[in-house]
Amino acid sequence: YAADRSGIDIETLVETVYLGDTDSFIELKDRAKSDDSAAQLALARLYNVGRNYNTKTPESSNALADIGSSDKYEYWLKKSADGGNAEAAEELGCLYLREASKWEMNRPRYENRTEDAVKYLEMAAEKGRPNTELGDAYARLARKTRNPDFFKKAYDFYDGENAYWGQAALFISFD
Repeated sequence: YAADRSGIDIETLVETVYLGDTDSFIELKDRAKSDDSAAQLALARLYNVGRNYNTKTPESSNALADIGSSDKYEYWLKKSADGGNAEAAEELGCLYLREASKWEMNRPRYENRTEDAVKYLEMAAEKGRPNTELGDAYARLARKTRNPDFFKKAYDFYDGENAYWGQAALFISFD
């Protein structure tokens, strides 16, 4: 019989999942499926961190077998971001920006990652989580599209105390 975990906060659920508690993982996943964006973000991070975490303990079951899936990390991160979680949007934007580099190395699967990065980093910034990666995303998109609006956004983003980086981003974009 599974213990009732409905009253347990997400942070505690995550901690007990790391200890191999399958019921906590199932509770967290149920919350994520019911559109709890905080649970979705926590679940995404479990999938991401799980790539470096050994869940093959004698106490663990098949419920924990797919911890470490990068596809599930992205899936739950996107659900959380699309559900309005600014922290998830920021993390997803940064993930997409890293993947944009793969497209630049001729991997077609990642072709639109720069655009996706801008979308989610802008979403995070609008919700009060500005990230310096947004300036880099603008600069990459400017370089990719040759659209002067993105050159201006990159420069404007780095205005003020970070004006040096804006100039550097624009310079790099012209190569």
